[in-house]
Amino acid sequence: MSLEFKCSRCGAPLTYTPESIFSVCEYCGYVHWFNEEAKVNIFAAPSKPRDVIINSFWSRMRMDRDMGRYVDMISIEDVYGVYVPLYISNVDVDVEWIGYRIERRRSGRTVTASRVMRRGRFNTDIRHVYHARRHAEEFGLIELCERVKGFNSYVALESLRWDDVKAQVLNAEYSIGEALNVIRDDVEDRVRDDVRMRERLHGFYYYSCKADVRDVKLVLAPLWIITYRFRGGMFKAAFSGFDASILKVSEPVFLHQRLVYIAGSILASIAGSILIIVTAIGFLEASLWIPILFLAAALTGAGLAAKSISDVREEKR
Repeated sequence: MSLEFKCSRCGAPLTYTPESIFSVCEYCGYVHWFNEEAKVNIFAAPSKPRDVIINSFWSRMRMDRDMGRYVDMISIEDVYGVYVPLYISNVDVDVEWIGYRIERRRSGRTVTASRVMRRGRFNTDIRHVYHARRHAEEFGLIELCERVKGFNSYVALESLRWDDVKAQVLNAEYSIGEALNVIRDDVEDRVRDDVRMRERLHGFYYYSCKADVRDVKLVLAPLWIITYRFRGGMFKAAFSGFDASILKVSEPVFLHQRLVYIAGSILASIAGSILIIVTAIGFLEASLWIPILFLAAALTGAGLAAKSISDVREEKR
């Protein structure tokens, strides 16, 4: 038998899953906590009205180089908004590392390889946003997390005029304690990858990253998704509700774009083949970067080839 929960204020049914930390009544905005130990203050980023989001959609379509010529053939099929729970924090990061990169030098027919040691230490502040959902399934959610990093005009949830919201609130599925561990791990992984790429390292001898997570807020951020029809196909556009800006849009692949993808995949394949050939005959110095560049060219070609046979493409802002 499934459990059914009702709002203690207005009696309306509540959305609930076993992983839910809280649920916000869609009718009156009252917050119901399923885990009392996880209680925190909830803030919200007020959303623009539905009409403003729709107007932004039409403006985006008119300004698009491809879709702008077919605006009269577009029809909106569905518009809905959700408030997504996000943990927003400032993270003070103290990093110390010792790593190496392998450099190869050619002298005549002789190739010598050497490990060059690099080291560094730095401290930086990172503004981090992490969704409080165990499964990020909403279209445009990852892009919304990036956009929220530059937004600071939050208000207490109680101050929202709930009659004007008219948007479902997705339940938080991470408590703040769980979120702290996830945030630390995520920041440490990102910083390590940034150091590896920036210094062109092949590995680390030593790596230490101390992440102090501060000022954690649970913020409900508005995400609007518009489903539209064009030439018999269904596509989506995601908007940030607090500033009505486009986050991500799926659009049809037109003939000229398909031709560009095909040409790009062919050129990438040729470039990868030439790279291997000139290395084999000794024209280029052998290096660990050669197979990496070849793999990058191969993956680029494969990606463009896949796009050339797809009927849908996605653009991010």
